[in-house]
Amino acid sequence: MDRAIHLPPTLGYAPRRLEEGEFSPDLVKQLNDTYGHLAGDAALRHIGQTLERSCPPSGFVGRYGGEEFLLVIEGSEGMAKVAENIVQMVRHTTFEFQGERIPMTVSIGAAIAGHEPSVVVFERADEALYEAKRNGRNQVKFA
Repeated sequence: MDRAIHLPPTLGYAPRRLEEGEFSPDLVKQLNDTYGHLAGDAALRHIGQTLERSCPPSGFVGRYGGEEFLLVIEGSEGMAKVAENIVQMVRHTTFEFQGERIPMTVSIGAAIAGHEPSVVVFERADEALYEAKRNGRNQVKFA
């Protein structure tokens, strides 16, 4: 999951249906403050591996920021279902660090691309992510 994301050219004004999800683990700062940055890094790897396992064949996933991930699905795979499955998987998958079980959750903001530049879709997904965080975390919000 440490590879760079190179967005495909189909993301800009694509005639195909694209769905984008922006993922952020909840309360990473608290995790870092309580258990240290090694725990935070391990938690991000754990989330990244969960995303990779959940990514449909028509999509790609990668880490694009400090603690945020991006999932783009081409076609009609159904971001709503994929994203909700990821929320459930993260919530119910055990994350352990140095023998201690640490509960994890993730918030997701998603958007469906129309005939607009990819940066606009990204901004809508980003705002939906912040809405998910403001509304209690551990959930999916669509723009």
